[in-house]
Order: sequence, then C-alpha cells, then structure tokens
Amino acid sequence: MSDTTYKGDSPGKALVRFRAWAAIRTICQSMQIPFQGALVLAGEGGDLGVLQGLGIDLSKVVAVDRDPFMVEWCKHNHPEIQGYAGDLTDAACQTPVPYNTAHIDLCGGLRKADNILTAARVMMGVHTHPAVVAVTMLKGREGKARTHLMDGARRNHRRQLLRKATKKGDALKQLVYSTDPWDSLKALGVVKARMRDHIRNNPEFNTDNGVLNRAGNFTGHGSALARSVLLHHSVEHIWEAWDRDAELMLPSDEKLHMQQVGVMSYHSGTDDDKGTPFVTCLYFIYRSCQTEMAQYLVHSQLASSERGGPVILPYQHLDLKEGMKALKPTIASLGRKLPHDRVAAMFGIEAKSIPALIAHDTRGSYQGRKFGRLAKTGRTLEVDEDGCDLKGWGDLESMFLGKV
Repeated sequence: MSDTTYKGDSPGKALVRFRAWAAIRTICQSMQIPFQGALVLAGEGGDLGVLQGLGIDLSKVVAVDRDPFMVEWCKHNHPEIQGYAGDLTDAACQTPVPYNTAHIDLCGGLRKADNILTAARVMMGVHTHPAVVAVTMLKGREGKARTHLMDGARRNHRRQLLRKATKKGDALKQLVYSTDPWDSLKALGVVKARMRDHIRNNPEFNTDNGVLNRAGNFTGHGSALARSVLLHHSVEHIWEAWDRDAELMLPSDEKLHMQQVGVMSYHSGTDDDKGTPFVTCLYFIYRSCQTEMAQYLVHSQLASSERGGPVILPYQHLDLKEGMKALKPTIASLGRKLPHDRVAAMFGIEAKSIPALIAHDTRGSYQGRKFGRLAKTGRTLEVDEDGCDLKGWGDLESMFLGKV
C-alpha cells in the first residue's frame, strides 16, 4: 500500500484493530450480550472506521481525546458519534452514553503508572457485566515510573493488603501495593518467572502457545502474553485496593473480575519505518456470579480449537514482515464478502481501490496469508432467548470467526 493509504496507520495496527473489534463483536454475540455502547480514543478515527464498517450503531459510541480538534475532526467524519474532549479517566465516569465495550491505547505502555490506573478505571466504568475491553500498549521499554499505583486507595486498607502480600511472599502484589515508584520491569520479571514455573509443571502450555523458544527465551508472542498477564493482575489488585464494590452497587458477596480472552502482537512498521512492537489484549469483565460464564467462554474455545472448529478468541503474533504481507489478502478476502464502502471504512482506504486488490489476489499476486475469514453463523443473532436486542452489533449477515 502507498504511504498515504493509512494516514499514519501501519498495516499491523490496521489488521489488529479490525481483528480486535471483530472478536469483541463475536464474543458478545456468542455470549448473548447486547451492545450498550463503546468508548474509544478519537485520534484520526481508526476505531470509528472499523465500527462503521461492522455496522455498529455509532450513536452509541463515545470518542475521547484531550485535543478538542481531534474530537471535532471525528464528529465531522462521523456526525452520529458522541464526542468528549478531556481525559479518558474522566470520560469513563462522565461519558455521555453508557458503554460495555471499549478500546484504549496506552501510549508509553506499562511503564507509566497512570496508564495502568486509566485501564483500571475504564474497565471498572463499564455499565453492564459482563463486558469486553481491548487495551493496546507498547511492548517494551519497561522501567521505573515517577509515581505509584495506589492513587485512590485508603491508607489503612493499602497497608493491610501490603502486609498480607508480604506475609504470603507475593512479589507482584507487594510491588502493586507499595507507594514506591512503580517498577514495571521488575513486575514483568515476576510474571515471566511465574510463567516459566507454570511451563515447567505444564510443558503442554508452551507447546500449545509458543511462549518459549528452543533456547528457553520468550518468543514475541510469549512476551506479549506476559505483558497481558501483568496488566490483568495489576488491575485486579488495584481494584482490591480501591475497595469500591459499593460504588458499583455489587452485592456484598460479589467482586469484579477480568479474564484474558485475546492477545495479538504486531509491529507499527511501514515500508519506510521498522516501527516498534505493540500488543493488543482483550479482557472479559465480569462479576463473581458470572464466573461460570467466563469459564465456559474459555473452555468452549479450547475445545473448539482442538476439534479444528471456529476460534473467536484471538491469539496471534504478527512480525513486521507478516503484517505487511497479510494486509492486502485480508482486504481482498473481506471485499469478496462485504460491501466495499464498509471494508474501506474499516481499513481507512478508498473503496475504489478494493476491486484492484481483489483482482490481484485472484491472480495470486499477493502471497501473504489472510488474517482471518468470514463465515455464516448458522444462527439468528437479532434477539436472544430472553428478548435482549442484539441488533446493535451490526447488520452483517456474516460474522468474523478468525480461523487462521
């Protein structure tokens, strides 16, 4: 693709962003979760284009940016959306519409304490349970932050949690509950050590997931998984420190939890720039009484994968070369199934360029692998058994299943 095609996007980013929203849509449809709303960063409208292409109701989407110009830019191109000029953490509490899906991009990755706190607030701010939230972050450059993670925690409660963590020898909780500057590099080391122990006791985990290479080092996918696990547990520990179950109107015997349901890593490179590595993680947000639902989602997917069936939980690693090669075949594949204007919206390209991409792909000009496929669902997705309206997830006849 030409340098002007993506307006700053890289092939890997465009592919993973599409894959993330397609997976969110499919997970929620399969679990009979109605679409209530979405919270996204405004930027240049990348997420909005994907949501438009999927046929999702944009009037229930809030685009947030600190720069009012970017909010107005997005509203100019997508008049239906709700705009919010300000911080993402404020938007999570004061959003014009409720949301049960979101995609946030943490510039700077896990190194910044504010990034992890923002993720915790956005996930805690969903208006229904269960919900699905995607988080994109830089994969690398961990180190010490300027601040700690205990902003908003009561002093005595934090101290009590820290004492318990110290007594149990839980190194990660000790780092989270400390008021010393957050050290993401040390925390990542703790998580990787735990993963190595798990692989030592369960070798099949490495065989199935490709976490370590033959030399015993973490693969690109393995290091992405480690960062996803670190964010997951850090956020849950922060929730415990905040102790705000009453604010969420949860019963006294219930807690808020999260389950990793997807990890995709990629490079932000283009033809002229090697870029930097990123990872997009998907999390299922649920309360204690919905634990069985979360377990069913994961276990049913494992069983489906073992049978060679459709896989809706995306676990993939795209290096720079693969990202560049997979882009055109993916657009061509989608262009054969969907209206070209909607495919163009999802990838930020001109609709008139899609027939040429399909023609080249048909002739075998593109040698890259497709990043996924579309298939008939074989079921009606408009209304579930309880009468919950699922039309908000779009009007496509086909659903993305992501079988690579």
